[in-house]
Amino acid sequence: MLGGAIIVLSVIGGILFFVIGSSRTNAATEAFARVPVAERAVVTLGEGEQVIYVEPNTLAEGESAPGEPVDVTVASQGGRPVPLSDYSGSFTYESGRAYQTFEVPAGGRFEVVTRPGEDSSVENVAIGPGLGRSLAVTLIGGFGLLFGGPPIGVLILIVTAILRSVRRPDRAPRTAHTTGVATAYGGEGRYGPAGGGAAGGGSGTPATGGAAVAAGPGWYGDPYGHARLRYWDGGRWTEHTAA
Repeated sequence: MLGGAIIVLSVIGGILFFVIGSSRTNAATEAFARVPVAERAVVTLGEGEQVIYVEPNTLAEGESAPGEPVDVTVASQGGRPVPLSDYSGSFTYESGRAYQTFEVPAGGRFEVVTRPGEDSSVENVAIGPGLGRSLAVTLIGGFGLLFGGPPIGVLILIVTAILRSVRRPDRAPRTAHTTGVATAYGGEGRYGPAGGGAAGGGSGTPATGGAAVAAGPGWYGDPYGHARLRYWDGGRWTEHTAA
């Protein structure tokens, strides 16, 4: 039960991780401040690293970006330009890709001026926080649950099955290959009697040596511990018990 629950929960958790992470990324991109190319606008930005994205993202997978898709100037309220740096790495979303970054020491209003560059297909400049870290967390968490949980669950199922087979109480009673007299009340306790005698059908017989032999039908000590005696029909334990 535990192993199966871990498998199911890990798969569901991994899928939910991807769904929630994707919805958060979409919500964040929709909240970006946007300035059309060849225009100027005043935007409000928060403190910390900000990323400039170009939209739409027209690059095919593996295609290198042009050197200057658009010329962007960001200035504080005092008119001082903010230093811009090229975005290190590669990050894209449905309608854009990361282009440049800059630091905002204190949140406030900034003037953004955009001018056409080498890539005439760029329509908008979007500005907002970096999303690469949150995307990495989503991927690592989702794949970790999807590919880490099921093997653990399978391992638990295998170990549980092995333990149950070793300690299974309902195997056939067997005669002992040691000396002694079997009684009708289960001479060997939990796993059945040492002999094949049945209550009311005569006393058990002493073992004569050799390999253990399955006991015949009769009343023996209950291996489940629910009653004093349980009836063995020669092939399995039945539901018939005696106090």
